[in-house]
Amino acid sequence: MRKHASVFAVLALVLAVVPIGAQAPAVSQADLAAIHQIREEGFGASTSKVMEIISYLSDVHGPRLTNSPNIKEAAKWTTETMNEWKLANVHLEPWGTPFGRGWSNERTNVQVIAPHPFPLIAYAKAWTPGTDGPITADAVFAPITKEEDFAKFKGQLKGKFVLTAAIPESPERFDPQAHRYTDAELADLATQPVPAVQVGQEDRIAQFRATHDLWAGDPAFVALLRRLRDGCPEFDAWWERHDVRRGSSGVKTLHHPEKGVISFEHASFQANDDPGLKLVIYTPVAADPVTGV
Repeated sequence: MRKHASVFAVLALVLAVVPIGAQAPAVSQADLAAIHQIREEGFGASTSKVMEIISYLSDVHGPRLTNSPNIKEAAKWTTETMNEWKLANVHLEPWGTPFGRGWSNERTNVQVIAPHPFPLIAYAKAWTPGTDGPITADAVFAPITKEEDFAKFKGQLKGKFVLTAAIPESPERFDPQAHRYTDAELADLATQPVPAVQVGQEDRIAQFRATHDLWAGDPAFVALLRRLRDGCPEFDAWWERHDVRRGSSGVKTLHHPEKGVISFEHASFQANDDPGLKLVIYTPVAADPVTGV
């Protein structure tokens, strides 16, 4: 742990002397507008294709096993869709040696026929061989959970349907599993009080203001700031103070599974010209001379 501590200390020293302002190019208003347009294209209610893509790959062409008909159909749909998007060099690539046979389930039907007929809910396990038509046989319950259980059922299972899973408990239910809120409950939820102010919030808002000039032209940031000021009187009051704090520091404590409790002092710095770049420096607290931690 002493060796690791010295490595962290050197890393912190190197990072500390790097000029924060020289780490990234300035973000122009045109860049912010482009970022906002990309975000709207990907997440906008009228333009986003996320749910459509998930539906095709999860519902229409799923589930998929390796080399199965479903995975081939999904790959075909994916390449065709990407070509429609005018992406370049869209193609499928083989991998490794030939995988072998695929597998798909066309139909699984299990029915008890005696003494009283009723259907069973059952699913075929992947790569289970087909039966080539209906098979009729006796069923036997054999809960084999340990090595000694094999001797108990030796010679009794050949040519039979073997049920090995334990019978699940099915407790009686007298109350509905779902709850419909009454008008009074909904009214109470709608008037929930704003959570109490927590320690450190004022400091975080001052750090938030420190990056305000970097995002001032972003419509999404302007809308977010307006919602915060309208919805939280405390935030609005703190924002009017124009407090600016560039960094934060403190001590973080971790619990290592072998070394036990380890503490690090941390300090964070915001790049002057890149809102997405923040430098966090961790330096270990002095090791205990007895434990070495």
